Amino acid sequence: MYEYYKQLKLPSYAPPGIAFYYAWMILYFLMLVSFIILLFLPKTILHLAGLVVFALQVFVNFLWPYVFFKWKKAGLSCVISFVLLVLVLFMTLIFFKLMPLLGWLQIPYVLWLVFASILNFDVYRLNKDD
Repeated sequence: MYEYYKQLKLPSYAPPGIAFYYAWMILYFLMLVSFIILLFLPKTILHLAGLVVFALQVFVNFLWPYVFFKWKKAGLSCVISFVLLVLVLFMTLIFFKLMPLLGWLQIPYVLWLVFASILNFDVYRLNKDD
């Protein structure tokens, strides 16, 4: 996986590949904590919406590395990254309405996705002619 990343032309601000591992471990931990809290909240329509959007963003999140690393489609992965960011923003808003702590737990995820989406686009831009 990381071999492909090492072969790409990267912008100057791109972190080393291992940084992604640590960032995602923290983010997945925060998502897990949020999910556990979500399971214990009163069941409402908003709660159901939160669960559905949570599940959708997890699916899109797991789709991205296959598109970028396995299929080597940086352009399509940009689209997926944007969709993921929109889903996570929507999920974060729902989570804030359900319980502010749930929303705050997603802020690092939102910030990382903004950074990762910009990085993804720049990687695509720098490598699209290859």
